[in-house]
Amino acid sequence: MFINKIRLYNYRNFSDKELFFKKGINVLYGNNGAGKTNILEAINYISQFSSFKSSNRKDVIKLGNKYSFIQLEIFQNKIFQNEKFINAAEISADAEIRTDGELEKTRINEKTVSKKSLKELYRTVVYQPQTANIIYNSAGNLRNFLDKELININNNLEEDFKKLKICLYQRGLILKAFDFQKNPSEEILQQFTNQLTELSAKISIGRLLFLKNLLPSINKIFCFLSGLKNKATQKEPNITNNDLEENFSNINISINYISRYMPNLKLDSSQISNEKKDLFINQAKQNLRECFMKVLLNEKKIGQNLIGAHRDKIIFTINYQPIEKILSTGQMQIFCLSLILAISDMKTNDQQNILLLDDVLAQIDERTKYRLFYFLKNKEQVFLTSTNEVSMNYDVAKKLLSGGFLKENGLNKKVFKEIMEDKIYNYEIK
Repeated sequence: MFINKIRLYNYRNFSDKELFFKKGINVLYGNNGAGKTNILEAINYISQFSSFKSSNRKDVIKLGNKYSFIQLEIFQNKIFQNEKFINAAEISADAEIRTDGELEKTRINEKTVSKKSLKELYRTVVYQPQTANIIYNSAGNLRNFLDKELININNNLEEDFKKLKICLYQRGLILKAFDFQKNPSEEILQQFTNQLTELSAKISIGRLLFLKNLLPSINKIFCFLSGLKNKATQKEPNITNNDLEENFSNINISINYISRYMPNLKLDSSQISNEKKDLFINQAKQNLRECFMKVLLNEKKIGQNLIGAHRDKIIFTINYQPIEKILSTGQMQIFCLSLILAISDMKTNDQQNILLLDDVLAQIDERTKYRLFYFLKNKEQVFLTSTNEVSMNYDVAKKLLSGGFLKENGLNKKVFKEIMEDKIYNYEIK
């Protein structure tokens, strides 16, 4: 599947803009403020029906207008018919965003459909320069970021996250009533506590399984982009195979999942697995019940929810130290890029992943750029923004990369041109 064309009408800085794309790496280049990121945002909008630039989706409407319109032409092996996807070749998808109170429209092949149907067309994974700030800032920001990606991969959890938010709000109101000595119903509080227990256990175990599956891929991609080698063989990681358990370098990225009701689980062990999922959910529920008994008086006293999936912390570490204390600023950008690439590699239910990389080349050096483009060579479609045109050169690659890298990957001049140079398409945005 790939996006063949996009048309933007009254979208951000575009009055009426049409662009055609190809399979492979599509580079949108131009001056700052030309609208390169806005195009990535529009592609993401069809997938998420929200903006990654603004919490108010109506901000995408060009100033002075009442509505904005996004239309995509997509080539893939299925089309939408009778609320279902069937085999075929081309799909037209569009979304209308309004400020005038009129009904917003989402359509596939000119037939009105739900936003959910539009989201099922493809999945986007977005890298932005500020991604590193998620790790530097609060644990809550990182948890929310990863939860969003978890929902994209496992949309069965989306409803649970919505219920959790409502439950926390309602239970919080009851706890505040105790704080103000209004004597609310203990029975109603217990009902919300039971619901919070169920939802937190399910969400937390879902997170742990997601992170466990993600971790080997993060390690492998980070070591590849950084040029780190296997300790035993002194070879670089082979990113084209499925063996994610190689012993790379002296760097070991791991994840600490800090939870008051699951204190002893280790992500890098066989403790956690899909086969044991129900067992761990039940254990988490039991632990939560015990924890609520211990903190309930304090919750009533201060009027806050003190335990639950919303309080869990996720910390990335290298050799048991927080990652931001070990890596340089440049290495942090490579790590964040590795995280996004690892997420984009995770399989979803028959959905094509489209990778959106905003201003990524400004964050990495030239050597890492060549490694990144080698990693991207087998991706169906990638969109990337840059201030300048992007090209690959075999002679430059020989200087930047070790001769062993080119030889191990069979990259003679002819092959390099076929799989690297000829898969990059530049589009100037004015």
